[in-house]
Amino acid sequence: MVIELQLKNNDSFDYYYLDPDKMGVNLFHYFTNGLFLRDLANKKVFTHKIEAIHPEPWDTWKIEWLSVIKSNETTIITLTYDNFENVTPGEYKATFEFPGLSHVNKEDIQQNNGKIWLGELDLIKDIIIE
Repeated sequence: MVIELQLKNNDSFDYYYLDPDKMGVNLFHYFTNGLFLRDLANKKVFTHKIEAIHPEPWDTWKIEWLSVIKSNETTIITLTYDNFENVTPGEYKATFEFPGLSHVNKEDIQQNNGKIWLGELDLIKDIIIE
């Protein structure tokens, strides 16, 4: 299962965001539950089999995990789920929560090349799998 997420920075300043390519997919999934597919007919939920790992200590972060998205810039993030549950054909509601970095001290939000994005995006899309 592969998903592509398009991020766009509509603000007038640059943001640092959690980059799964830089931090690794297991650590990235500590900050998000990842992709879920809800079968609209049978009410079954399908998900990935990624084992999340947490930072040590749990409330730390590293600037190396982040990438910058400039003002009015768009970027694509691709996530590949190699061990996703077997999904049968049908209609699904796909949900994904794109995480911001939540364990940041107020004085650390402003970095050299922008601000650390603290929000989250809840993405929902109806899809058909044939």
